[in-house]
Amino acid sequence: MEPAEKILFSIVSGSDLTQNDLDSINLLRKREFNADIPISPKPDNESWTDKFFFAKNPIGSILAFGILRVTRVDFHQKTYFVFEFNALIATAKRKGYGALLLNKIKEYAKLQERTLLGFCTSELIPFYLKAGLETIIAETNRFAFYQDRQSFPGETPGEAVFVSGPDGLIEEMKKYPQDTAYITRHKKN
Repeated sequence: MEPAEKILFSIVSGSDLTQNDLDSINLLRKREFNADIPISPKPDNESWTDKFFFAKNPIGSILAFGILRVTRVDFHQKTYFVFEFNALIATAKRKGYGALLLNKIKEYAKLQERTLLGFCTSELIPFYLKAGLETIIAETNRFAFYQDRQSFPGETPGEAVFVSGPDGLIEEMKKYPQDTAYITRHKKN
């Protein structure tokens, strides 16, 4: 493991990714999630404005990366704009790179005064809990997804993990556990 003081952290907008970083990200996504559709930032898709967080070693190799995007959530006739994180991937497991990068993402969300929200499979919940996030267990996960005004019928996003922000969304959802929050997305990749 690289000593923490030698790890270089950066945040890059999707529009400013280098081809080398983009190739590495897509290779890692393929390896980790078997993702067939590569991320390809263009002015007409979400990836263009996404924030890509990197932890790199001194020679510039990616140790971990994550993607953060502003996502609209509608709940109880109120609209919230939260940070949704996804694709948090460490190149080597159990070395602490993912946790270090997640701490940077949490710090960024706190500085921007936004709720941080992510979705994952059950087996990843212990990692996120250890990193200081909270969870909405699957039985009470009431998120529905929409993309370009089309619903995703039957799609389950996985379990929600979060860090509550000052917007009050999470507190409101805890008060009304039977109600659905609607997440709107636009063109992917």
